[in-house]
Amino acid sequence: MPNPARPGDPRVIDPRPSYTSTMDFVDLHAYPGLDLTLEQLAENYGIEEIPPTKPVIFGEVGAFRGFAYPTAAVAIDGIAGWQIRSCPLGVDGWLTWTWDLAFDPSIWTATEAGGAIRKALSPAVRPDPCAWGPVARDVAYHADASASGTLGGDLPSQAVDGDNFTKWNSGGDAPQWLQVDLGGTTTLSEIHLHVSRLPASGSATHEVYGRVGSTWWLIATRSGAEQEGDWIVLTPAAPFGGPWTGLSAIRVETTASDSWVAWWDVKLIGTPE
Repeated sequence: MPNPARPGDPRVIDPRPSYTSTMDFVDLHAYPGLDLTLEQLAENYGIEEIPPTKPVIFGEVGAFRGFAYPTAAVAIDGIAGWQIRSCPLGVDGWLTWTWDLAFDPSIWTATEAGGAIRKALSPAVRPDPCAWGPVARDVAYHADASASGTLGGDLPSQAVDGDNFTKWNSGGDAPQWLQVDLGGTTTLSEIHLHVSRLPASGSATHEVYGRVGSTWWLIATRSGAEQEGDWIVLTPAAPFGGPWTGLSAIRVETTASDSWVAWWDVKLIGTPE
Protein backbone atom coordinates (compact mmCIF):
# COMPACT_ATOMS: atom_id res chain seq x y z
CA MET A 1 0.00 0.00 0.00
CA PRO A 2 1.38 3.46 -0.85
CA ASN A 3 0.11 4.85 2.50
CA PRO A 4 0.89 2.34 5.29
CA ALA A 5 -1.64 2.06 8.11
CA ARG A 6 -2.69 -0.43 10.79
CA PRO A 7 0.36 -2.73 10.42
CA GLY A 8 -0.40 -6.37 11.12
CA ASP A 9 -4.19 -6.00 10.88
CA PRO A 10 -5.36 -8.99 8.76
CA ARG A 11 -8.52 -7.10 7.75
CA VAL A 12 -6.45 -4.64 5.67
CA ILE A 13 -6.12 -6.14 2.20
CA ASP A 14 -5.54 -4.99 -1.37
CA PRO A 15 -9.00 -5.10 -2.99
CA ARG A 16 -7.79 -4.55 -6.56
CA PRO A 17 -7.97 -8.22 -7.67
CA SER A 18 -11.72 -8.17 -7.02
CA TYR A 19 -12.37 -5.24 -9.34
CA THR A 20 -12.33 -7.43 -12.46
CA SER A 21 -14.54 -10.14 -10.93
CA THR A 22 -18.20 -10.72 -11.77
CA MET A 23 -19.46 -8.98 -8.63
CA ASP A 24 -22.15 -6.36 -9.15
CA PHE A 25 -20.63 -3.59 -7.01
CA VAL A 26 -17.58 -2.74 -4.90
CA ASP A 27 -18.01 -2.29 -1.13
CA LEU A 28 -15.18 -0.45 0.65
CA HIS A 29 -15.03 0.55 4.33
CA ALA A 30 -13.56 3.93 5.21
CA TYR A 31 -13.80 5.88 8.46
CA PRO A 32 -12.96 9.57 8.87
CA GLY A 33 -10.77 10.94 11.64
CA LEU A 34 -8.39 7.99 11.89
CA ASP A 35 -4.86 7.53 10.58
CA LEU A 36 -5.36 8.24 6.88
CA THR A 37 -7.07 10.99 4.91
CA LEU A 38 -9.80 10.18 2.40
CA GLU A 39 -7.40 10.85 -0.46
CA GLN A 40 -4.80 8.46 1.02
CA LEU A 41 -7.44 5.76 1.46
CA ALA A 42 -8.63 6.24 -2.12
CA GLU A 43 -5.06 5.81 -3.30
CA ASN A 44 -4.65 2.64 -1.22
CA TYR A 45 -7.92 1.22 -2.54
CA GLY A 46 -7.10 2.16 -6.11
CA ILE A 47 -10.59 3.59 -6.58
CA GLU A 48 -9.64 5.09 -9.94
CA GLU A 49 -9.00 1.52 -11.19
CA ILE A 50 -12.58 0.35 -10.59
CA PRO A 51 -14.47 -0.11 -13.88
CA PRO A 52 -17.09 2.63 -14.38
CA THR A 53 -19.77 -0.06 -14.79
CA LYS A 54 -19.35 -1.16 -11.14
CA PRO A 55 -21.00 1.08 -8.52
CA VAL A 56 -18.79 1.86 -5.52
CA ILE A 57 -20.22 2.15 -2.02
CA PHE A 58 -18.66 2.90 1.32
CA GLY A 59 -20.35 0.12 3.27
CA GLU A 60 -19.24 1.51 6.63
CA VAL A 61 -18.86 5.17 7.50
CA GLY A 62 -18.92 6.22 11.13
CA ALA A 63 -17.53 8.68 13.65
CA PHE A 64 -15.55 7.65 16.71
CA ARG A 65 -16.17 9.60 19.89
CA GLY A 66 -13.52 11.40 21.88
CA PHE A 67 -10.25 12.06 20.11
CA ALA A 68 -11.79 12.70 16.69
CA TYR A 69 -15.45 13.60 17.28
CA PRO A 70 -16.37 14.82 20.78
CA THR A 71 -19.93 15.98 19.98
CA ALA A 72 -22.73 15.03 17.61
CA ALA A 73 -22.24 18.27 15.66
CA VAL A 74 -18.63 17.39 14.90
CA ALA A 75 -19.62 13.80 14.12
CA ILE A 76 -22.06 15.13 11.53
CA ASP A 77 -19.28 17.20 10.01
CA GLY A 78 -17.06 14.12 9.85
CA ILE A 79 -19.57 11.72 8.33
CA ALA A 80 -21.32 14.09 5.92
CA GLY A 81 -18.04 15.76 4.99
CA TRP A 82 -16.53 12.36 4.21
CA GLN A 83 -19.56 11.58 2.06
CA ILE A 84 -19.37 14.87 0.15
CA ARG A 85 -15.63 14.68 -0.47
CA SER A 86 -15.88 11.09 -1.69
CA CYS A 87 -18.29 12.03 -4.50
CA PRO A 88 -15.60 13.38 -6.87
CA LEU A 89 -13.60 10.21 -6.22
CA GLY A 90 -16.35 8.09 -7.76
CA VAL A 91 -18.19 6.81 -4.69
CA ASP A 92 -21.89 6.24 -5.39
CA GLY A 93 -23.44 5.26 -2.03
CA TRP A 94 -22.88 5.12 1.72
CA LEU A 95 -24.00 3.11 4.76
CA THR A 96 -23.50 4.48 8.24
CA TRP A 97 -22.22 2.54 11.25
CA THR A 98 -24.21 2.48 13.34
CA TRP A 99 -27.87 3.44 13.09
CA ASP A 100 -29.13 2.65 16.58
CA LEU A 101 -26.98 -0.15 18.04
CA ALA A 102 -25.73 0.78 21.49
CA PHE A 103 -23.32 -2.14 21.99
CA ASP A 104 -20.29 -0.14 20.83
CA PRO A 105 -20.15 3.08 22.86
CA SER A 106 -17.07 4.27 20.95
CA ILE A 107 -19.18 5.08 17.86
CA TRP A 108 -21.84 7.75 17.47
CA THR A 109 -25.20 6.29 16.44
CA ALA A 110 -27.48 7.99 13.94
CA THR A 111 -30.35 8.31 16.42
CA GLU A 112 -28.46 10.11 19.19
CA ALA A 113 -28.71 13.81 20.00
CA GLY A 114 -32.36 13.90 18.98
CA GLY A 115 -31.59 12.13 15.71
CA ALA A 116 -29.24 14.92 14.57
CA ILE A 117 -26.98 12.59 12.59
CA ARG A 118 -29.94 10.79 11.03
CA LYS A 119 -31.45 14.10 9.95
CA ALA A 120 -28.17 15.36 8.48
CA LEU A 121 -27.84 12.22 6.35
CA SER A 122 -31.50 12.16 5.33
CA PRO A 123 -32.38 12.77 1.65
CA ALA A 124 -35.27 14.88 2.91
CA VAL A 125 -32.76 17.33 4.42
CA ARG A 126 -29.93 16.84 1.91
CA PRO A 127 -31.46 15.64 -1.37
CA ASP A 128 -28.04 15.96 -2.99
CA PRO A 129 -25.66 13.73 -0.99
CA CYS A 130 -22.71 15.48 -2.59
CA ALA A 131 -23.62 18.93 -1.17
CA TRP A 132 -24.05 20.30 2.35
CA GLY A 133 -27.44 21.88 1.90
CA PRO A 134 -28.67 23.51 5.14
CA VAL A 135 -26.62 21.28 7.48
CA ALA A 136 -24.13 22.96 9.84
CA ARG A 137 -20.53 21.96 9.25
CA ASP A 138 -16.96 22.92 10.09
CA VAL A 139 -16.67 26.23 8.25
CA ALA A 140 -13.02 26.46 9.33
CA TYR A 141 -12.10 23.48 7.14
CA HIS A 142 -9.25 24.65 4.87
CA ALA A 143 -10.10 28.29 5.57
CA ASP A 144 -7.35 30.93 5.58
CA ALA A 145 -5.53 30.82 8.91
CA SER A 146 -2.86 33.07 10.40
CA ALA A 147 -1.15 33.23 13.76
CA SER A 148 1.05 35.26 16.07
CA GLY A 149 3.93 32.82 15.57
CA THR A 150 4.86 29.43 14.13
CA LEU A 151 7.26 26.69 15.19
CA GLY A 152 8.94 25.02 12.22
CA GLY A 153 6.47 23.19 10.02
CA ASP A 154 3.57 23.39 12.52
CA LEU A 155 1.71 25.93 10.39
CA PRO A 156 -1.58 27.71 11.18
CA SER A 157 -3.19 25.91 8.23
CA GLN A 158 -2.64 22.59 10.02
CA ALA A 159 -5.16 23.57 12.70
CA VAL A 160 -7.91 23.74 10.06
CA ASP A 161 -6.95 20.89 7.72
CA GLY A 162 -9.31 18.32 9.26
CA ASP A 163 -6.38 16.07 10.19
CA ASN A 164 -6.24 15.24 13.90
CA PHE A 165 -2.56 14.31 13.61
CA THR A 166 -1.28 17.69 12.45
CA LYS A 167 -1.21 20.87 14.53
CA TRP A 168 -0.32 24.52 14.78
CA ASN A 169 2.34 25.40 17.32
CA SER A 170 3.19 29.01 18.08
CA GLY A 171 6.62 28.08 19.40
CA GLY A 172 6.23 30.46 22.32
CA ASP A 173 4.55 31.29 25.60
CA ALA A 174 1.29 33.16 25.99
CA PRO A 175 -0.02 35.51 24.80
CA GLN A 176 -0.43 33.95 21.34
CA TRP A 177 -3.31 33.83 18.88
CA LEU A 178 -4.67 31.85 15.95
CA GLN A 179 -7.06 33.53 13.50
CA VAL A 180 -9.42 31.89 10.99
CA ASP A 181 -10.92 34.01 8.20
CA LEU A 182 -14.26 32.62 7.07
CA GLY A 183 -14.49 34.17 3.61
CA GLY A 184 -17.89 35.70 4.27
CA THR A 185 -20.40 36.18 7.06
CA THR A 186 -21.23 33.06 9.02
CA THR A 187 -23.46 31.89 11.86
CA LEU A 188 -21.71 29.70 14.43
CA SER A 189 -23.29 27.41 17.01
CA GLU A 190 -20.22 25.65 18.45
CA ILE A 191 -16.47 26.17 18.67
CA HIS A 192 -14.24 23.14 19.26
CA LEU A 193 -10.60 23.52 20.30
CA HIS A 194 -8.42 20.40 20.37
CA VAL A 195 -5.74 20.92 23.03
CA SER A 196 -2.05 20.38 22.30
CA ARG A 197 0.25 21.11 25.21
CA LEU A 198 3.48 20.21 27.04
CA PRO A 199 3.47 19.45 29.94
CA ALA A 200 0.47 17.24 29.26
CA SER A 201 -1.49 18.59 32.25
CA GLY A 202 -1.79 22.19 33.30
CA SER A 203 -3.98 25.25 32.98
CA ALA A 204 -4.62 28.05 30.54
CA THR A 205 -6.89 30.98 29.77
CA HIS A 206 -8.36 31.38 26.29
CA GLU A 207 -10.41 34.23 24.85
CA VAL A 208 -12.34 33.90 21.59
CA TYR A 209 -13.09 36.98 19.52
CA GLY A 210 -15.44 37.25 16.55
CA ARG A 211 -15.19 39.90 13.86
CA VAL A 212 -18.46 41.56 12.85
CA GLY A 213 -17.85 44.12 10.15
CA SER A 214 -14.60 45.77 11.18
CA THR A 215 -15.12 45.31 14.93
CA TRP A 216 -13.80 42.46 17.10
CA TRP A 217 -16.08 41.26 19.90
CA LEU A 218 -15.21 38.97 22.81
CA ILE A 219 -17.71 36.11 22.37
CA ALA A 220 -16.40 33.37 24.68
CA THR A 221 -13.81 32.71 27.38
CA ARG A 222 -12.45 29.60 29.03
CA SER A 223 -10.04 29.38 31.96
CA GLY A 224 -8.91 26.40 34.01
CA ALA A 225 -7.33 22.96 33.92
CA GLU A 226 -6.76 21.15 30.63
CA GLN A 227 -4.89 18.12 29.34
CA GLU A 228 -3.20 17.07 26.12
CA GLY A 229 -5.87 15.78 23.74
CA ASP A 230 -8.80 17.46 25.49
CA TRP A 231 -11.55 19.06 23.45
CA ILE A 232 -12.74 22.44 24.68
CA VAL A 233 -16.31 22.98 23.47
CA LEU A 234 -17.69 26.52 23.55
CA THR A 235 -21.31 27.47 22.87
CA PRO A 236 -23.09 30.84 23.02
CA ALA A 237 -23.88 32.02 26.55
CA ALA A 238 -25.52 35.15 27.93
CA PRO A 239 -25.86 37.86 26.69
CA PHE A 240 -26.17 36.02 23.36
CA GLY A 241 -29.72 34.88 22.72
CA GLY A 242 -28.73 32.19 20.23
CA PRO A 243 -25.94 31.33 17.78
CA TRP A 244 -23.24 33.87 17.03
CA THR A 245 -24.22 35.64 13.79
CA GLY A 246 -22.59 37.91 11.25
CA LEU A 247 -19.06 36.64 11.90
CA SER A 248 -16.40 36.96 9.21
CA ALA A 249 -13.41 35.77 11.28
CA ILE A 250 -12.57 34.11 14.58
CA ARG A 251 -9.49 34.72 16.69
CA VAL A 252 -8.55 32.35 19.52
CA GLU A 253 -6.17 34.13 21.88
CA THR A 254 -4.43 32.35 24.74
CA THR A 255 -3.62 34.98 27.34
CA ALA A 256 -2.07 32.71 29.97
CA SER A 257 -0.67 29.16 29.89
CA ASP A 258 2.03 27.00 31.45
CA SER A 259 2.69 25.49 28.01
CA TRP A 260 3.70 26.85 24.66
CA VAL A 261 0.48 27.71 22.84
CA ALA A 262 -0.66 25.15 20.25
CA TRP A 263 -3.83 23.55 18.88
CA TRP A 264 -4.24 20.20 17.17
CA ASP A 265 -7.45 21.33 15.56
CA VAL A 266 -9.92 24.21 15.55
CA LYS A 267 -13.43 23.41 14.33
CA LEU A 268 -16.07 26.13 13.87
CA ILE A 269 -19.50 24.54 13.47
CA GLY A 270 -21.94 26.73 11.58
CA THR A 271 -23.42 27.73 8.24
CA PRO A 272 -22.54 30.50 5.77
CA GLU A 273 -25.08 33.30 5.74
